This record gives sequence, structure tokens and C-alpha cells, in this order.
Amino acid sequence: MKQRFFIFLSMMILTFSSAQARTAPDAKVVLDKLAKQFTIVGRYADVSMNVVRETRSELIQFEVFSLDENHLRLEVSNPPRVKGSAIVRNAENLWISMPRMERILHYTVKTGKKNDQAIFGSDLRLGDLFGSFENYGTTVEKRGLLESEGYRLILVAPDQLQRITMDLDELDLPEIITVEEMIQGPKFLPVRRLHVKSWTGSGAKRRPVTMIIEDLKKPQRFTQVEIQSWVGSRSFPEDL
Repeated sequence: MKQRFFIFLSMMILTFSSAQARTAPDAKVVLDKLAKQFTIVGRYADVSMNVVRETRSELIQFEVFSLDENHLRLEVSNPPRVKGSAIVRNAENLWISMPRMERILHYTVKTGKKNDQAIFGSDLRLGDLFGSFENYGTTVEKRGLLESEGYRLILVAPDQLQRITMDLDELDLPEIITVEEMIQGPKFLPVRRLHVKSWTGSGAKRRPVTMIIEDLKKPQRFTQVEIQSWVGSRSFPEDL
């Protein structure tokens, strides 16, 4: 009887371990998922950003129109100080229009990928919207000792000056993204972190709803991004 009990117990442990085990994801598959889940393609979205600073906070609201990956328009509707400001991507060109300041900034997608330009004073950067990891080195490793704890994807920029760590959830989608830079000496220091707090939909239709972007150099600074709606059919601006 005792021997049977131990055999039964061993089988239960092996079954539980097999159920909990996860296979290490392929880096390219993870990045393809990231592009699909975080990119507004052929859609319209209402977005609000609550920008929190040491002594104040400001709500920025904008609309995003997108025909495809190469044609996108982001236009601010509130607050008055930046109302009408827009970011437009047309093929390889990025334009930032700030009518109240009578300024128009031009970037190419190539320079925009690494650009650290803050978007309307928030912790969101131009490179976050138009970034590409095409030439980054990739490594997948465990988040802990067990496969059940999941995996993380580590990307290193071609110039070796930036490292991005993505902690993956059970669907191998980035849950926490930490950006590190080599500011002084041969050591990476964390500068920003993006944490996806909630999602909508499932499978291929899963989309982020609430995200927190933290400035790790100044802990009292962060931006909370809320995507109010994802709409598949909407009339797009003619200049898109």
C-alpha cells in the first residue's frame, strides 16, 4: 500500500510539473505579437494621458487615426495649450506640428526610432510610437528558476548603449517593459518602465487599455495612458 501511494504521488507531481511547464518563446514571434497588439492599424482610438509631476498633473487627450503601419495621425484635443498639435507619419517621414508655437519638426523613421523626444510633455517618447527592434540583438531567458514563472526577452541596441527588457505574461506578450541606457561607464541603468495594467479583447484582438510609464530617474514622475476606445471603422482625415 505504501509503495502504491508513493507511485501515485510521483505521478501527480509529474503531471502537475508538465502542466506548469512553459516552452521558451521565439524572440521574433514575441516582437510580431508586440507589433500587432500595440499598433493601431486600420483603426481609430480615443486616448487620454494623465501626466503626473512632483507638484502638478495634467490630462492630455488625443485621437489616433491609422490607415496602416506607414500612415498615422495623432491629434491633441485637450488641454488648450497644445490643442491642435499633431504627429503625422507619412511613409518614412514623421512630422510634429505645434500651431500655437508656430513650429513644425521633421524626422525620418530612421532617426525617429531612437528619438528621445517627449510627446507633449509626457513620459511617452517618439521612439515608443515609431520604434523598431529590427537590428537589436535578442536573448530569451527565464524570469525565475521554474518555467512556470515565465520568460523575459532582452534586446540590446546595435550601438550597445541601450537595453530593453520585456517581462512576458502567460501569452508571451510584454507585461512590463524596462528601458536601460549606458549613461556612465560600462553599466546599464534603468531610465523608464512601461507596465501594462489592463487589456481588452482576447487572442489576436487583444489590445492594451491602461498603461503606466514611469520615469525611473525621477520616481515622482509618471504618465498613465488610457485608451478609451478601439474603433475599426471611422472616417479618416484626408491628409493621412
